[in-house]
Amino acid sequence: MIAFFQTFDSIFHFLPPAARAGLYGLVVGTLAMLIYWKLSPQKKLAQLKIELTNGRRAMNAYTGSDFREMMRLSRHTIAIALKQVLLVLGPTLVAAIPVIGAMAWIDLPSPMWQVGPEWMRSWHTPFMIGVSVAALAMKFGFKIL
Repeated sequence: MIAFFQTFDSIFHFLPPAARAGLYGLVVGTLAMLIYWKLSPQKKLAQLKIELTNGRRAMNAYTGSDFREMMRLSRHTIAIALKQVLLVLGPTLVAAIPVIGAMAWIDLPSPMWQVGPEWMRSWHTPFMIGVSVAALAMKFGFKIL
């Protein structure tokens, strides 16, 4: 991965550091979402999404006053949500590896700007904006769950 960023850096050396950090973020965010998409059980997640929607509808439709019934419906819905979390945990952690690796490798000057709050002056801000934009674009573009 380091060789990739060195090549990337040599191609885009003319850009200011903030723009390069944003581009790194776009590339790494896209890669991370592709990894997540391939590793996560999308069909199973789609089924759980339907079950979760049905569980919420059952809770909203319940008009009785039996506390135990409402707790049963709640537990059922929470159990589905926890299954969903367990299914995405592994793929999410693996997909985070390129993001963490890139953050360890990137060596851009900091602070990049002299104005604004301290957290916004480093390269981390445009990098993470790039990661977020790329990940969301991939999620909605490819309908990744």
